[in-house]
Amino acid sequence: MNLSKFKKIVWVAHESNKSGANLFLLEYVELLSKVGYNQLVIIPHRGNMQMELDKLGVASKVIHYYSWVRPVDRSLSITLILKRNGRNLIAFLNFVKLFFEFKPNVVFTNTSVINIGAIAAMFYKAKHLWYIHEMGEEDFNFKLPWGKFSYIFMNAVSHKLLTNSEHLRKKYVDQFDKINIEVLRNIVKVYDYNPVIKFNQGDTIKLLLLGQITEAKGHLIAIQAISLLRLKGYPVELSIVGTANDDIFFQKMKSNVTSLSLTKFIHYSGYSEDVSNLISNHHALLMCSKCEAFGRVTAEAMKIGIPVIGSNTCGTKELIDHKKTGMLFDTGSSQSLANEIKELFDNVNLREEIVIAAKQKIETLLGERHIVNFFNNEI
Repeated sequence: MNLSKFKKIVWVAHESNKSGANLFLLEYVELLSKVGYNQLVIIPHRGNMQMELDKLGVASKVIHYYSWVRPVDRSLSITLILKRNGRNLIAFLNFVKLFFEFKPNVVFTNTSVINIGAIAAMFYKAKHLWYIHEMGEEDFNFKLPWGKFSYIFMNAVSHKLLTNSEHLRKKYVDQFDKINIEVLRNIVKVYDYNPVIKFNQGDTIKLLLLGQITEAKGHLIAIQAISLLRLKGYPVELSIVGTANDDIFFQKMKSNVTSLSLTKFIHYSGYSEDVSNLISNHHALLMCSKCEAFGRVTAEAMKIGIPVIGSNTCGTKELIDHKKTGMLFDTGSSQSLANEIKELFDNVNLREEIVIAAKQKIETLLGERHIVNFFNNEI
């Protein structure tokens, strides 16, 4: 008898569109639907997540709510604080009403950005799991609002906290050593893609930098590395793909490209949903973030068979073993990045060995069975 069909999960998403942590949420939902779980996803406004959930036959509900995090570099206005608190009070009442109707076995908050689901789950007395996907200060320039008490609160209202990397788990343990937290690796689905373009010695090297366009993601380091290589006559181009929410940094990035005379060799475009196809049309992926908690696109590239050159820090170095499953460069050093790009493409045997080993590692690390086992044990 499949008891999973009697188990109900409410997911609380931090936003309503298909990107970042919501891609992982959709993969969890799809997998657990196949094994019979009854699921409901709450989102803060209308967005394309609803369409994706409809395709999976999973219900969604819009309840307007705000995050609880704050920018690192500025304070929130009193007006915004009052607006957040007022809206979240209404959301809390709607959450509790929905919980009494749906009767979930577990409430699952997806990302550290929101706390309203955790508070409502505590009131309803449902088991609460909190999945943390991001470093915060180091990658998205936000912080939890109450210092150490934020970590104490998260631990107090949750049966368990989960992270996608050992590095991120350690950050929370360092902040509050009594925290109940463990690593649950993500699922990263790619479809039947293989590299579309093959690299032959002498070809123009097509590199890809994929993700939100912010200073912490290392775009300026990548641009400077391309400049160093081209000054030495190395045939390399870079595609930058992602959403630029910080217009000041985006203009700074474009100015760097112009001042280094790279406009013919560095191309940028907005957010793309067809990530797997995009990766497969390049020779290598760059992961230049100052501190990536996990690195979904790193895992996607490894699965597809595209080598990754990543920053030697945080979650990236958990996925990449230097010169075995990818290349690592010294964080923040454009010269080091340029050196690793050159070594990778000067050595065909190294490149082929990396692709094979990376596929093996990532398939072992991110299998679906451990996700199903986790939920069957927890719910």
